[in-house]
Amino acid sequence: KNNLLFCSSLASAYFHANQIENSRNCYLHYLSQSPNDAKTWLALGNCHHTLNSNDEAETCWSKALQFDNDLIGANINLGNCYLLRKDYIVAEQHYLLVLKQDPSHIDTLNNMGHLIAQRDNWAAAFPIFEQAFQVAPNDATTLSNTANALFHLGEIDLAETCWLNALQQNEAMLSALTGLGHLHLSRSEYEIAEGYFQKAIDFHPHSAEAHNQLGNLYQKLRNWQDAESCYLKALSLETNYAHALFNLGLL
Repeated sequence: KNNLLFCSSLASAYFHANQIENSRNCYLHYLSQSPNDAKTWLALGNCHHTLNSNDEAETCWSKALQFDNDLIGANINLGNCYLLRKDYIVAEQHYLLVLKQDPSHIDTLNNMGHLIAQRDNWAAAFPIFEQAFQVAPNDATTLSNTANALFHLGEIDLAETCWLNALQQNEAMLSALTGLGHLHLSRSEYEIAEGYFQKAIDFHPHSAEAHNQLGNLYQKLRNWQDAESCYLKALSLETNYAHALFNLGLL
């Protein structure tokens, strides 16, 4: 037993020292002696994820839930995997298990609102973002998500206030910068919109979204050459970026 405790402590120390392969090997040794330990399966999955072995990570997190279905960390990680995959039903199941135990888990609230918004149900997403806002009113991600929901619900002025507040917390926040650019574009305030999109690119030069949004502005202004350059830049950063492909086809 003492050897297993030492092995677990050593694995954790290796992980925090960014010696991930050593950490993984220690966790593997631990599980060879105690294969039903949910938290160790979770930790091993985190090692695989850090090493970009995402299939192995998901297998470990799923194994963790076999031994403890309510394990928060494993449910969060698997929920995030399914969200990225756009498997919203399974992602929601994992997030609900998290919120059942911790209704104020801020990242899960934001992710839950996001997946509902992806179904174009902004009216249902807004109360979840609002709940997140009550938990963390100064969190930049929560402010930006709330602003996005308000914008889609037609509350433009309130959305602007939330995005500006998000930038007070994080001046480089991509979603707030592009959100404000899109908002001012919708008001035909083109110079202000361009400033926000350009600032987004300055902070995030490898963001396909930012270049695509600036291209949309130039397309609105019938500046076809600059619009095309922005869309091509977006596609050079993300080859299959659907919005840029579609917009380029409109020119």
